[in-house]
Amino acid sequence: MGACIAQELALAFPENVDRLIFVAGDCGGAEAVRTDPDVFFRLTDKSGTIEDVVNRMFSPLFPPAWLATHDPFRYCPAVEETTSTENAARQLAVFLSWPGSFSRLEKIRSRTLVIFGDADAVVPPENSRLISSRIPGAELVTFHGGGHGLMY
Repeated sequence: MGACIAQELALAFPENVDRLIFVAGDCGGAEAVRTDPDVFFRLTDKSGTIEDVVNRMFSPLFPPAWLATHDPFRYCPAVEETTSTENAARQLAVFLSWPGSFSRLEKIRSRTLVIFGDADAVVPPENSRLISSRIPGAELVTFHGGGHGLMY
């Protein structure tokens, strides 16, 4: 949701935003390419132990080829607690009900970098291409083989 929130802040307070970096985001609303519902289920299923929850989250965050050769616990911050089921449901509801910024993105004048992994299972890559095409002068960078957790 970080890129969604950043879009709204940049649009509401343009005088306070000099540069933007959107990582694996979408513009919400009807124009956004939506995630497979199974992915949302895996990300919001908080059943089991912390280790169960974290392991379930890794599969959509990282591409299978990367997971086959890397231990994500070595790359990600330690997880000592997880989001409650109720908060995860609220977050998903807000994300899915956001009307989006598609028609307003062209108003962003800040220098903008849009980054995405072309193997992102959480936010389909088409969304980053869409965002960058709507913001004047935006630069688009693709991480080949990268998933939603590419920052790790």
